[in-house]
Amino acid sequence: MMQFFNALQSFLYSAIVLKIIAALSVFFLGLIAGHLASKFLRKLLSEFAVDKALTVLNIHFSVEKSLSIFIAYLFYIAGFLQALNILGIGTPLLNIFLILVLLTVLVSFLLFLKDFFPNIIAGFKLKKLGLKPGIVIVVEDIKGVLESINLLETKIVSNQEVFFVPNKKFLKGFKIVKRKR
Repeated sequence: MMQFFNALQSFLYSAIVLKIIAALSVFFLGLIAGHLASKFLRKLLSEFAVDKALTVLNIHFSVEKSLSIFIAYLFYIAGFLQALNILGIGTPLLNIFLILVLLTVLVSFLLFLKDFFPNIIAGFKLKKLGLKPGIVIVVEDIKGVLESINLLETKIVSNQEVFFVPNKKFLKGFKIVKRKR
């Protein structure tokens, strides 16, 4: 009987079992961190009312939910890859792949913000100007009737074609040709 416990003890303290326990711990920590990061990001985005702002723009897509799920999965993948590394299975290629995915997400988000905020600011300025639908305007080479202005873009109808002009570009160079009576 004592031999059995000695064998069990040596098995439990072997390097392989310790690596498996460490890998499982890191994996579960990745799951927990992903869940917490997801909840935190969703709460943060809901504080800024991102989805409500987008519904005003007639965009019915839950950025709060989608982005928080995406961040959770990034944590899950990172935990899984780290667990593989602990077991000695993970390869440097997987780490490079994870770094490239994170960099791509970061660059995409920064590019999104680069266009998003200037157009929102221009949208508020256009709302203050009090431009009403129905006036004839010219923006660059587009001459048409102003259909609507939302926070990100302005809708212009010209000869049965519909143009969506970013508010930043619209604000820089529009001219009123004929006012609505």
